[in-house]
Amino acid sequence: MSLSVLFSPLLWLAAIAPQAAEPFSYTVPDSPTLPGEGRHVTFVANFDGDSLDADFATGDARHGGQDPEMAADGRRGGAARIVGPTRCLHYAAYHNVNPAQGTVLMWVRGDGRGGLADGSDHWLFSFRSPRMCGLYVRGADRSLVFGFGRSSLVDETSISVPLGELVADAWHHVLASWDLERRRLWLALDGKGVSAEIADVPVQSPFTLYLGSCAHHQGSDFSLGGRLDEVTIFDVPVDALPDDEPTYPEGLEDDLLRRAEASARRFLKFWAPHQMGGGWGVMYVWPTMLPTEAQGRGFVNAYGFFSNDKSWATAMVAMEYLFAYEVLGDRPFLDVAMRTGEMYLDTLGKYGAWSWTYMSSPSGAKPRAGSKVKLQDSNQSHPIFLLAYLYRVTGEERYLEAAKAGGELVLQAQNPNGSWSHSYDLDQKMGFTAQGLPQGGEINDKCMNDAMDLMLFMYHLTSDRKYLDALLRAGDWLIEAQSDGPTYGWAEQYDKDNNPAWARNFEPPADCPGRSNLALQALRLMWYLTGDAKYLAPIEKFIDWLDAIRTDGGWWKHYDVKTGRGVVATGNKMFFVDDPGQMAAYRRLVPADAGPPAPRATVNVQQWRDFLDAARAGPAAPALTAPTKESCLAYVRERAEGVAARLEAQDASGAWVRPRGGSGSWGMQTYPRDTNAITVLRFIEQARMILGELPLVRRGDMDPLWSAYPQADWYETPLREGRG
Repeated sequence: MSLSVLFSPLLWLAAIAPQAAEPFSYTVPDSPTLPGEGRHVTFVANFDGDSLDADFATGDARHGGQDPEMAADGRRGGAARIVGPTRCLHYAAYHNVNPAQGTVLMWVRGDGRGGLADGSDHWLFSFRSPRMCGLYVRGADRSLVFGFGRSSLVDETSISVPLGELVADAWHHVLASWDLERRRLWLALDGKGVSAEIADVPVQSPFTLYLGSCAHHQGSDFSLGGRLDEVTIFDVPVDALPDDEPTYPEGLEDDLLRRAEASARRFLKFWAPHQMGGGWGVMYVWPTMLPTEAQGRGFVNAYGFFSNDKSWATAMVAMEYLFAYEVLGDRPFLDVAMRTGEMYLDTLGKYGAWSWTYMSSPSGAKPRAGSKVKLQDSNQSHPIFLLAYLYRVTGEERYLEAAKAGGELVLQAQNPNGSWSHSYDLDQKMGFTAQGLPQGGEINDKCMNDAMDLMLFMYHLTSDRKYLDALLRAGDWLIEAQSDGPTYGWAEQYDKDNNPAWARNFEPPADCPGRSNLALQALRLMWYLTGDAKYLAPIEKFIDWLDAIRTDGGWWKHYDVKTGRGVVATGNKMFFVDDPGQMAAYRRLVPADAGPPAPRATVNVQQWRDFLDAARAGPAAPALTAPTKESCLAYVRERAEGVAARLEAQDASGAWVRPRGGSGSWGMQTYPRDTNAITVLRFIEQARMILGELPLVRRGDMDPLWSAYPQADWYETPLREGRG
């Protein structure tokens, strides 16, 4: 739908408008909005069917109310009639109204002598959030009023226009629009109106939308006393509505973007009710929706369980909602993320750190662990990054202070040798490996990487040198922990003397090329920060070793540090892959559907050689640049076909359902943190930046670290100046 808006010197309005008001005019629509017309339309009610339900709604289309009537004599076709005391017509406001910015259009007609200008109040539109927004005819001074207030509209946050010589028995077109970030309102009647700045109004999620009636008005409930028709609500202010449909560049299709936006909203609305106590399970059994801890049938849990464990757990789900709020503008998505943030604030305050799993209860989330909390699997880092992301979006200092408190705890958990352990005991003030060894280092599941990223993040938040010193100790430990022959990689975990150690029964004290990637990434970070070549030497030694032992398929998962032979493990026992008898014994101990072990290309050796060449030839740190329209267009063109395929694969419920998990899986499953949803949301962000609907800035791409700190100075610290 197009709406031509013209700001012009309408002196008849300027004389009575609020201070600093700007008159404007618009072209009154000559046809109703149709369902699906315009990507920014969130609600359409034309009342031409056999129900007062909305024709289209981003949220719930069903109506409620006290004796609203269908009327045959509408502006075109039918209309809604709300006449008499206590009469009302309402809808759910969630997703149907954007409280931060929006526009409502409608045709109205008063029934009775004098029509809308009979000296009485007539309510046209309102929503509660719990603060109210309202649009009504004020009979006392024969004016149309629009604005915000607690229980009634107040002058500081409202504007008005005179009714003038309003024809009593005619339909009149009304426009009301708001942009609370700019503190600006627009109000017009029959094509002429004013716009003005208002006092600050907090943005809160609306829960109820009234048409032809009001949520509350100083204890009264004046209804319209007439009919309304062709109600359309947009999620952008009137000056952002295009005169015509925007021009889509080649490679970005209007229909695909519409379907992507609908898909993302459907997915997020499906998962929101499954949030319990502020969190979600890692996965869910389909279709019973029982929450799970991880991939196997032994981890299915009762309703009310949620997980903080694994890199796609609760904090990452909340980041999905927060990113969706940034990209789509739907306030309910921010509310979902803030509920998770509140849970993390509450549990940090009660228990001093975050547990890996919880059960929700009437008194709040209850950890299912004692004083020992995990550092591995992003148990501490992801809540910190989420809280910082919430602070970045909302500006609420309590989120920032909690993030700092979490980072300080991780600093305290660093072992004397510079490593971090699988877990940290809050009572003993000491780190422990998965099997209880004190002060042993852990590389597996990003234990070191997360902690090091946090130290750099904390430095940026506080400018405190102690966090950079912790990074230097960690870098030195990584160099020291590298095997020195016949293998030259890193084990997944160590004891306090840097001897490889057992973790879970299939994680042996052996070098692991795939997990060594994590060590390489941490060393690369240290090189970017310092420019010190000592962090490059271990990388070269490692990839030279991999080149020397490469098989046709790649590399075995583990290598014995004493002999250099490939090994597999289960039941806390290692088996040499070149011994047929041991391999036969191994196969008898693992599930039949696990498949035979085989070498795999777990390391991109050429990529690391390219990094070394670049590091020695030029500046150390990569440049983090803002997106451009050209880069966004290249992005959407490259991914359009894949996004279309993902939309086709989405279940009607909104979830993406997978047929089964890994070995020993219990069958069909679905994830609240889903790579399909992430891909779709990223596509929408890039497309909206192309169209100018979002500013060209880095939002973090739903990566936990970059979402918390999407700044270009990430690698700028005193470490480079002083060579560490």
